[in-house]
Amino acid sequence: ALKFDALVLKLQLSLVDSTASNAGRCRTSIINIAQKLTEKATIPQVQQKLDTLNEVQTNEFWEGVTIDRLERARMEIRDLVQYLIEATDNRTFTINLSDVFTAGDSGATAPAIKTYRQRVMDYLNEHLNENTIIQKIYNLEQLTEEDIRTLEHIFWNELGTQEEYQECTRTNPFCVNVAAFIRSLRGIDKEKAMQKYRELINGAELTRMQEEYLRTIIGYVCENGDITRDIIVNNQPFTNFRVTDVFGKDARMIVEYVDMINKIIS
Repeated sequence: ALKFDALVLKLQLSLVDSTASNAGRCRTSIINIAQKLTEKATIPQVQQKLDTLNEVQTNEFWEGVTIDRLERARMEIRDLVQYLIEATDNRTFTINLSDVFTAGDSGATAPAIKTYRQRVMDYLNEHLNENTIIQKIYNLEQLTEEDIRTLEHIFWNELGTQEEYQECTRTNPFCVNVAAFIRSLRGIDKEKAMQKYRELINGAELTRMQEEYLRTIIGYVCENGDITRDIIVNNQPFTNFRVTDVFGKDARMIVEYVDMINKIIS
């Protein structure tokens, strides 16, 4: 957290002192930290700050950046950095690099090179409210084959290559489907998702445990992009409570609901 504070401080100093150095490098580091944290959205504390984490990865944030805006981001993110700490194997590396400085060099900051994921996040943030296909995905509406082909063209040709896409999504088996990848980044409308289940059971009342189970399904989709009936039978956290114990005779409706979530982007 203190290292993150130092990164933000250097950027804040660069806004009031043109001689401050390494601002571009600090900005890239903060974007990378936000990106890595976004991938850990299963952690409740991280999930609560997803809006800020996604905002920090956009061009709009950095184009209009101010000291106050950086301070707000620092306060929102600093306590999350602990979740990026992983065990090390004590390996060391010796790297010998040479650099050249000539008298004609200026102090201008080179533009940061965006990763494929950052380009995708920028695209989604810019088009979330105007792209009808993205709106369908967010609102759990059925996609057509043409919708899928359009998404694949955008993500495999306009935003980058199919190889970049595959490298970005290789750890998520659902994300061979571009629509599932979008759901794993932007989530779905949780209240509409709840409403769709209520429509299946004709508005019947849910118990507290049933509602919690449903929200767990929706949270799984928001994180992973999709879900199947096998997952609610065999995978955590669903194996903590059997669906038949929670829903009784209505358990088949949960299976139908999960199938619906899966099929609308197939």
